[in-house]
Amino acid sequence: MSGKIPVLEFSLPVARPHARMIAALPKNVTACAHDARIAATAVQLGFGLLTRNVAELTILAGLKVEAFGA
Repeated sequence: MSGKIPVLEFSLPVARPHARMIAALPKNVTACAHDARIAATAVQLGFGLLTRNVAELTILAGLKVEAFGA
């Protein structure tokens, strides 16, 4: 990868799982917009997320979350 970090596009194939994740949240639960976009990108690409922010990300349907530093 030569030291470069790839930039992943927020495209229509990513927007679809994003919309499904947001729609699946209970009425009184909200998700951070940035977290939801990152989560949707991961789900669309078949990735999980390694995070210290487990509680806020496990509310998003279909996302595989692993605790960092656990």
